Amino acid sequence: FTSNNVDGEYLLYPFTTCKDVSIRVYCHNMASESPQEFPSLPSSPANNYAIIFADRLADNYGNRCTGPLQNPYVGRAGTTKFSKVRVMFENSNKVKVVRDDYTFAETIGYNNVSYAEAGDCYSWKQGCAKGTFQLDLTGTELNLAPDIHWVMEERYPGYITINDMFISEDRTVASARCGGWCGHCWP
Repeated sequence: FTSNNVDGEYLLYPFTTCKDVSIRVYCHNMASESPQEFPSLPSSPANNYAIIFADRLADNYGNRCTGPLQNPYVGRAGTTKFSKVRVMFENSNKVKVVRDDYTFAETIGYNNVSYAEAGDCYSWKQGCAKGTFQLDLTGTELNLAPDIHWVMEERYPGYITINDMFISEDRTVASARCGGWCGHCWP
């Protein structure tokens, strides 16, 4: 960091092995003992969201994709849109996203939802997932590591899988639908 104590956009050279690799980040809490780095997401919050869908089908319709609803799933449901995501620089060449930092996020609904997570309790049937996420790192100088993949939470039947998983060729955009039996997915 610079000796400047002002929050704002800075160009950082975070990797000791690559002096020519720079990342533009918003430095937050610069006057504190623990400033934090947040790349802005130029693609907008509309393209960087996480949804755990609240609606649930009535129990006797759980094996379908449509039907009457029962009380909403309020335990974890919500929609969170991110304008910046917090990162931490690890080792000499890795950037880790802090998925549960909501400093520059807006949540609608019951709960905050971590970046790149999705889920629901909508149906028991495979393919009916209503929880969605999208991340778009375009314009941040960042992309998803080659070994990054999404997993379903352990509390679901084995036949429930991630739906419509997409990762762009340049690994800057990812999206999917996840859920069923109150299942969730995350990286």
